Amino acid sequence: MIDNHLLVLFGKLIEMPQFTLTELANLIEIERSEVERQIHQLNNYLRKHNFPLIELNDDHYFVPPDLQEETKFIGQLYKHLQIVFSEQERQQLIYLIAFIRKTELSNFHYQEILQVSKNTVLSDIKKVRDACDVFKIKFSYTRKDGYHLEGTELNKRKMAFDLMTKMIGQTNGKWLLNYVTTYWDETPDIKTVVRLMKQQAKKRNISMVESRMIEIAYLIAFIRIRNRPLKVNLQPYKAHISKEMAVYQYSFDILSQQIGTLNNDSEVYVLSSLLLSIIEGDVQGCDDLYDTTKRVVDTMEALSLVSFQSKDQLITSLYTHLVPAYYRLTFDWPFRNDLTEVIKEENEELFHIVNRALDPLREVVSQPISDDEIAYFVIHFGGQLESQLHEKKQYRALIICPNGISSSLILKTELNQLFPDFSFLQKHSVDDLRLVAKEDYDMIFSTVYVKADKPLYIVKPIMSSLAKNRLAQRVIKDFMIENYMVPNIDDLLKTIRKYATIHDEKKLHRELLHTMISQESEKGDDLPMLTDLLTKNYIQVEKDKAITGWKEAIDRSCQPLLEHKNIGPEYVEAIFKKLETYGAYIDLGQGVAIPHARPEDGVKELGMSLLVLNEPVYLLDDEKHPIQLLVTLAAIDNETHLKALSQLTEILRDKDRLTALKQAKSPEDVLELIQEGGE
Repeated sequence: MIDNHLLVLFGKLIEMPQFTLTELANLIEIERSEVERQIHQLNNYLRKHNFPLIELNDDHYFVPPDLQEETKFIGQLYKHLQIVFSEQERQQLIYLIAFIRKTELSNFHYQEILQVSKNTVLSDIKKVRDACDVFKIKFSYTRKDGYHLEGTELNKRKMAFDLMTKMIGQTNGKWLLNYVTTYWDETPDIKTVVRLMKQQAKKRNISMVESRMIEIAYLIAFIRIRNRPLKVNLQPYKAHISKEMAVYQYSFDILSQQIGTLNNDSEVYVLSSLLLSIIEGDVQGCDDLYDTTKRVVDTMEALSLVSFQSKDQLITSLYTHLVPAYYRLTFDWPFRNDLTEVIKEENEELFHIVNRALDPLREVVSQPISDDEIAYFVIHFGGQLESQLHEKKQYRALIICPNGISSSLILKTELNQLFPDFSFLQKHSVDDLRLVAKEDYDMIFSTVYVKADKPLYIVKPIMSSLAKNRLAQRVIKDFMIENYMVPNIDDLLKTIRKYATIHDEKKLHRELLHTMISQESEKGDDLPMLTDLLTKNYIQVEKDKAITGWKEAIDRSCQPLLEHKNIGPEYVEAIFKKLETYGAYIDLGQGVAIPHARPEDGVKELGMSLLVLNEPVYLLDDEKHPIQLLVTLAAIDNETHLKALSQLTEILRDKDRLTALKQAKSPEDVLELIQEGGE
């Protein structure tokens, strides 16, 4: 008897018919020995039913061509399948089976489908109901109707799509979705739908990665099976989508061919809005969003006190993510970022600054931006800052990630942290590999299997700590990289066994890995805090109205830094020159300015000063820029000041504390407010 997880492994073997066990184990995140054991288990089943065997030779495996084409074997597997679902999988199935139900559903039906007890079903349904609350849906039960969904049709579809995108990212996700449709005697031809979508996309000049097409194809298939009418208020859709737009015509063509004659504009407008929320790239009628992107980058420069190199390139790159983010926020389409908590923890200072830098986007969508969305922008800006810190690169790596620009950026960020001295070239399609000259890269990191003449490493956009450690070890070994030490956990354990008794090897393995990862993440913990920089000697509070102009205010704000030799006189001159060239770039709004220039303009030591004025002065003599607080910063690089700056940003976001700062009567008052902000 074999289970559904073994069936998924067989699917991976067919997908990658000739590769290494180590890479396969890394991809599905189980031990190499377990992969080998499961292949032996599959071979026993193959031998019993007279099918060709999977060949094993040291660390390599090979799936014979006859077996790759043997569809009868898959049918045999399904007949002898022992189903074991995880708790998360059960809850996903419970909702989707109800979403396309054709008859009444009872607890007994779910017991049969999930092969679990009545109480387990009840426990899972309780959690499904909690999940439904987020989408304003009720997962209800009556004797007459059984288990069913209550709420708007659009919200029901949004939750279904949210689950589908998550499931497709799982190793056995497509199998699970097919299991749902098979239960209701439906067998949607997803490959045909995707092929049609590719043809229509080419015809309409729409750029969309295949993984997003697969998600849309499953949604359309489930909508067709569900067969429920959709009716929405079209006014907000028509404000953003015209029938002349390529995305509308594309949606109309796909739905017409998959669902039939369309007498319902709601279907086309809603699908168009969804496509706009996932297509990464230029979209018709988005010139205003390009201006918004420029404002976000300008705000980020002002807040972080960093001048981005290749700024135009950064704006273009950021624009490709900001456009779909705008439509997701506008039409309230769900968006998942499984790295959000990790990004917040490892980039706490940068997260706060990027959050503030996104105010121009908040203005145009007129609603809050979720942490999941903010985290992707942190990846963009963090990658730019990282590249400016590591300009000298030794090895060149090609990244192939057909899951879209955002996933590709996540993967690049993960790899950058592992290999800071590598340069990375990103491609979003396997076909793009043919366009890159072999001499332009040394290795390939890919989320899918590709035939390549250079070393290939199969990775996931989001890797566990163990997967990262193993990947680093393999790359270091393959390229014999010197001065790059990543301890091998297994080697450490071998050494420990020689001289000590290990009582719990699994726990020790986990603790060693945690310790190493913690050490890596704590490297930035020694960055100076706001209270380290803004001491009493660097704080000035104007006691009368002696300062009457903006130039005098900036001169006065620089005095403590000059007196303590943090800067030279040329730094003050550079601030004035930049104001003449770039305008009021130091104005953060709400009466706050951060005068600053480049480190090479005369910074001798990291420093920060604060000047509180009794009355505002007008920056550049422009009444649009009243300034009452001047925080002058002398930064020595792009990174060291970020923690202090993020703490200052948090204080300035608090309206009550900001007002209190402006009304401070002494440096002691300012220090007390700053210390409150750091608690």
